[in-house]
Amino acid sequence: MSTLDQLQELKALHNSGDLSDEEFEQAKRQLLLEAQPATTVGWLYPLLIVAVVGLVFLATPRNPPEATPSDDDSTATAPREQRVKPRHTYYIFPDLIELAEKNPAGNDWDIRDTGPDITYAIYLNNREIFQAPSKGKDNTVAEWSGVSQDLSLFNTSLSVEGIIKAAFISINPGDTLRIKVWDNDLAANDEAGEFSISTPALLTGQSEWWRYGNSWQKGRDANRPDATHGLKRLRLHVVDSASKAEFIARQLDLPLGKVNEMLKKLSP
Repeated sequence: MSTLDQLQELKALHNSGDLSDEEFEQAKRQLLLEAQPATTVGWLYPLLIVAVVGLVFLATPRNPPEATPSDDDSTATAPREQRVKPRHTYYIFPDLIELAEKNPAGNDWDIRDTGPDITYAIYLNNREIFQAPSKGKDNTVAEWSGVSQDLSLFNTSLSVEGIIKAAFISINPGDTLRIKVWDNDLAANDEAGEFSISTPALLTGQSEWWRYGNSWQKGRDANRPDATHGLKRLRLHVVDSASKAEFIARQLDLPLGKVNEMLKKLSP
């Protein structure tokens, strides 16, 4: 492998994050020392290598820094997934719930051979803190946006809690979040199952969970069959309370600046 090829390989490792700045500089210096020939024109060689290094940097595409959207003309981008911070507050809700074709007892969800009307409630430890603002209708899968679609609410004196449709919690050690899911029937509700997680283990953004037996796994396991009874899949959405304007803008597909102006109309 030529010196140029080796330099390009080092640069690629540096760009991917496999080499730190210090490790890259050390490896580059070592490569240049090893490549220097013991000839009468050896003093020219370092100058040639410097020129080659410059060409490598110019020829290698660099990842541009992430642009920060303007408040005036951009909607907010989705946050990267990361662990929640202790003693910080978040909005939490399932934005998707999927049930299997049969209820936990192995029977049809409805006697009229229609699908389930999915709804849910959120509990912090054993206390109910939120119930779904709407229910699914005759389908084994349902979605929620976490935000009211009625923009006229922004022209009232409602607080932000009237806009965001989600549970509001603080992250504390020992707390457990439970989401209880059922088929909402006129006669008797059919329990579908529940999902639970320690609040310090929550991740911001969207995380999809699949049920296998009596346990839950983050992400689908292609080597295991999906659940055939009751609650099958749940996608959890966790929003940093400090980013509520960005969340609303993203869910309603509105410019962030417009949402900030609308939120100013609400009572604190």
